[in-house]
Amino acid sequence: MLTRNGFYSSILGIYAQILTIFFVLEPYYRIFFQFKTEGLENIPQGRSVIFASSHSSYHDPPLMAVALKRSIAYMAKKELFNVPILSQLINMLGAFPVNRKKLEISTIKTAKHILTTKKWHLGIFPQGTRIMNGSLDDIKPGFSYLAIATKAPVIPVYIDIKRDSRPFYGKAVVKIGKPLPECKDPEQFTENWKAAVAELAGR
Repeated sequence: MLTRNGFYSSILGIYAQILTIFFVLEPYYRIFFQFKTEGLENIPQGRSVIFASSHSSYHDPPLMAVALKRSIAYMAKKELFNVPILSQLINMLGAFPVNRKKLEISTIKTAKHILTTKKWHLGIFPQGTRIMNGSLDDIKPGFSYLAIATKAPVIPVYIDIKRDSRPFYGKAVVKIGKPLPECKDPEQFTENWKAAVAELAGR
């Protein structure tokens, strides 16, 4: 987490992500997934933002990293931090544990810290888990409350990934939308995100 040793973890994580993106992830997705990005011009410059993405595949976090080419600290379910080695890796890269059942004060504080460092952006999957059928329902209530509490721009992202029987090959497009309008109503904020992602998906 970017807390106790925030500066060290932040710098180390940035370099680790840069090396991983350019030398491992990008070559892989360019070759095996004919990877493309749309809408980079929609990302505000000069400040940290929240990238809120659809989630249908375990490829989604690395695809976002490759598409955005920015240091992104992801919210990760706290159970992952009990897995040896994996917990150390995701912690070094800036991920931090969250309780998917309720939004905790510590989560808001960590998110605000990340967004004020200007070195990291925040990555969120509002549904909290992979939704294989592409539905945009069942949004975790903590998403909108967190977004409103941090007051950071929220960028909707839709990840369109198609695969055949081979899980490590396919086509992938990451579509980035314009920042969501400011809104203090959590339910309306959620609806705005769903509408924006649905539009990016062409629905």
